[in-house]
Amino acid sequence: MEIHNRTPNVYDLLEINKILLSTSNNGESFEKDLHLNGFIEKPWGYEYRVYCDSIFDVWRLHISKNQSTSMHCHILKDTVLICLHGDGETRFLDGTHQALKSGDSIYIAKGVFHQTISGKSGIELIEVENPRNKFDLLRLKDNYGRQNMAYEKNRRRPPQEDDGTLIEGRNAVLETLRSGRAVDKIFLAEGAHLADVAAEAKKHGVPTVTCDRRKLDHMSVTGTHQGVIAQTAAQEYVSLDDIFRVAEERGETPLIVVCDGIEDPHNLGAIIRSAETAGAHGVIIPKRRAVGLTAAVARSAAGALAYVGVHKANNLASTLDELKERGVWLFGAEADGTVDLYEAPFDRATAIVIGSEGQGLSRLTRDKCDYIVSIPMRGRVNSLNASNAAAVLLFEALRRRLGH
Repeated sequence: MEIHNRTPNVYDLLEINKILLSTSNNGESFEKDLHLNGFIEKPWGYEYRVYCDSIFDVWRLHISKNQSTSMHCHILKDTVLICLHGDGETRFLDGTHQALKSGDSIYIAKGVFHQTISGKSGIELIEVENPRNKFDLLRLKDNYGRQNMAYEKNRRRPPQEDDGTLIEGRNAVLETLRSGRAVDKIFLAEGAHLADVAAEAKKHGVPTVTCDRRKLDHMSVTGTHQGVIAQTAAQEYVSLDDIFRVAEERGETPLIVVCDGIEDPHNLGAIIRSAETAGAHGVIIPKRRAVGLTAAVARSAAGALAYVGVHKANNLASTLDELKERGVWLFGAEADGTVDLYEAPFDRATAIVIGSEGQGLSRLTRDKCDYIVSIPMRGRVNSLNASNAAAVLLFEALRRRLGH
């Protein structure tokens, strides 16, 4: 992740003083409670809260294509912007700007005026604010005629496209579980009396997540979820035998990608896409603490799911043991690896193991790997996004197998 730091300069301080002298509103919103429930529709897109505690506020922002936020600052808190996907840039009052692409982040100190502009495909951001305070916004006039008002009307989330992967309501979820359809996880509202759903999920080995009812409100397509939503797979999962069968039918040495706790759907989708284009025979993901085959994953995979199978492992450690028993060598990717990328023996049966976005390989997974591989780097940033690292290893394995 590339990190850029911004601190206030003379232009910022002059504008802050000018605004505070010209208004009795010291940056506080007059509509303090409007953001607490549901999505907030903005002229440039929408935002919603995904986490908060006594210290941090975390928001997800969607800026529509070729739109921009106002030029604004927060006078009481620091902000970090993390680009999830899409592209754009953040501009500052002194005329400088910083490009944003997936995996980039910017630290913006309190008092720095900034404006984020999306590219042709729009941009999705995580905004982390510390200390928690959403009412210290100072805004210069923008394209939408707003000034010094932190929030507009609070509205429901824009209607969601029904992609068929969310099953809502008690009876619908129960019948989905009983039908044997692949279900990644079930979301239960806190306080909901759904013991029968929880029991059925446990019977079928489906993880359940208990969360605030507002999260289900945000997810819901129908608006009548009854306190339970099942997240089903956008594509049926395959068995481990299926993956080996593909390699055998092609007359090739197995090449497999193992994802150890990838949580971002865009990362998983990109890994699946790279796996397919590099000729991998399958992808393995864990059942718990990882994203499944959601609609967002399918979109990011750009059609690759039609050609490469994904196996969901009930127990990743046991699956890694089984791979080794079947003659597959495990190559974990880490920045501090002991084997250089160009020296790793990828010409044998290979499983490339990619760790989670934040923590990398888990200790148990790392211990099971036969090789810990590092990618040579010459820049100042010493790591790659998980999907980028997977692509580098996959295509080096392909190059080796092609004899180049």
